[in-house]
Amino acid sequence: MDVEVGRAIEALPVVTVLSPLDASSKDKPGYHVELRCLSCQEYGSCGQRQAGPVRIINTRTTLLACLQELHKQIVDGHGARCVDAT
Repeated sequence: MDVEVGRAIEALPVVTVLSPLDASSKDKPGYHVELRCLSCQEYGSCGQRQAGPVRIINTRTTLLACLQELHKQIVDGHGARCVDAT
């Protein structure tokens, strides 16, 4: 795992657990996170409990790229409502 990007994800207030995903017979490795939405409950919980999985694919060929995409998903999707509310 790229330590810097992994720490940036773990530092987001809505992230509880960043987990690697192992490769299987049909899927490549990647990452996902478990989320908590406590910070935005007064605005109406967004209901998201996880982000990802983000796995290696033809256009995302490294685990670092997976982490970067996962960070983007959290900040763009969940973060717009919840990270900014903390």
